[in-house]
Order: sequence, then structure tokens, then C-alpha cells
Amino acid sequence: MQCKHCDGKFDNIERHVTEEHLTDSKELLFCDNCNKPYAKYSYRVSDGSNCCSRSCADQYKAKDGLDTECTECGEDIHIPPSQIKEVNGYEQKNYFCDKECESSFKSREWVGENHPSWDGGHERLYCNECGDEYYVKPAKVERSKYCSTECRDESKKKNPEKYNCANCGEVVEKMPHNVKGEETTCSKECLKEYMSSIRKGEQNPQWEGGRFEYYGPNWPKQREKALERDEYCCQECDMTRDKHYQNYDEDLHIHHKVPRRQIIDGEEPTIEQFELANSLDNLVTLCKSCHRKLENT
Repeated sequence: MQCKHCDGKFDNIERHVTEEHLTDSKELLFCDNCNKPYAKYSYRVSDGSNCCSRSCADQYKAKDGLDTECTECGEDIHIPPSQIKEVNGYEQKNYFCDKECESSFKSREWVGENHPSWDGGHERLYCNECGDEYYVKPAKVERSKYCSTECRDESKKKNPEKYNCANCGEVVEKMPHNVKGEETTCSKECLKEYMSSIRKGEQNPQWEGGRFEYYGPNWPKQREKALERDEYCCQECDMTRDKHYQNYDEDLHIHHKVPRRQIIDGEEPTIEQFELANSLDNLVTLCKSCHRKLENT
């Protein structure tokens, strides 16, 4: 019998392998395919099949395979166990002798709902530029507007259209895709003025009930006490009263820590409410800049 390791022929091959090729790091095994003895490193011994060569391993695996016909051309073929599997959760029912037969079959049969990866198909839309119909996946319906990049680029080359500025009424030319909503303006200055005009009072998204013009009968006295307690300086940046007059041409501000609107009833205010709102514990001296920052936080 021929040795798989040295190609020599021996009457007692098992004894030869044990004496000549077996070491402390190798084990004596018998090939699962040809049943010949051979030595194999211990760390390479598998819990499954063990074969003495690649050809024996291929022959052994083929024993448990599938004998069938090519679905496309009908040629007899043998499918090894490793190729008998499921495709995306679907049981594989078609086998092929080569890639050419497989491609030919799939391009003909795996169409539309018959494809294993079918996810609902495509929906029909009409291009905003050329009007031709085209198809997209359901997930892209909301944001798809054009059938191609050429149509998308062509839409950007359109001549600007004329619009009336919502603030000053002047005629302004703009590209349609740059106009959002029903109104537009001719400049940033007009935009600021227009937004200020439509977002006053309750129309402002950050409206919190407005201000009470009347601060209460004890306000002048409490205001002066707060200034005196804080030594006529901003409690955030230490700006003095004189410096404040130089910068803003007005006196220091007195800020209510808890807003008056949260304490005073706007329709039926009471003396007790004014006294609580104007208590010294609720007042702090600030400069105009620090007051503005605190109110906007």
C-alpha cells in the first residue's frame, strides 16, 4: 500500500506511518474516504470528517450530495452538500451546471413577484421636467421629482420668475425652487421687517402671554431698594450706573427672577400679587445687555 506522506509502498502501511511520520504533535487517523492511515497535526483534527488529501475530501463530500439535472439545459449534475442551501429564506429548487445556465434561467424566470427578493415593486411617477413616466421604489416616492439627472439639471436652467416682495411690494426675480411657501421678499432687510410684522404678540411662536405695563403701586420704591442693595451695579458684568448711562443713555434695569406674568393675574391683579412679584428676593439689577441675554435664555 502506498504512503500518503512519502509515496513509498509498504506491506504494513499503518506501522510505517506510526514509526516514521507520527510525532508528539501529530495523531494517527484513518481517511474517511479511502480508509488509509495518515498522520495529521492535532490542532487540525476536525470533529467532523478528516481526509488524507484534498481529492479524498472532495470525493467524501460528494457522497452525500444531490444527483439531479440542470434546470436550464437538463444535463446530469452532482451537487455537493455545501451548495444545497436556502436563498434568502426560500428553499433552493433549481440547480445549474454552470454560471451561464444559471444567468439565463434567472433573467427569464426571476422577474417581478417571482423574484425571491421582491419587495413590492416600483410605483409610477411623472417627471416634473419632461413629463415622461418613470418608476421608483416606494421609499423614494416622496422625494423623487425627475426621471434622470439630465432632467434635474435642466430644471435648474429655467429662467427666473417674477414675484412681489411681501414687505415693500417691489418686483423681484427668483428661481422657483428658491421660493418657499406663498410669500417671498426682495432682501434680508425686507425679510426681517416682514417677519417682525407677522410675528407680533400672540402670532409669535414664542408668545408667553405678553407683558403687564403696570408694575404695581410699590414698584418705584422696590426698584430703588434693589438698586441700593446691589450698589448700583449690574450683578452679571459689574457695569456701574454712570457707565450704563454713557453706553445706553438710560438707567440700569431691574429684572424679575420669576416673571410677573406668572404671579400677577392680568385681568384682575391684586395688591398681594404686586407685592410678591416686586419683593426684593425676586429682583436683581442688570445692565441692558445682560438683561436681554437673560430674557432670551
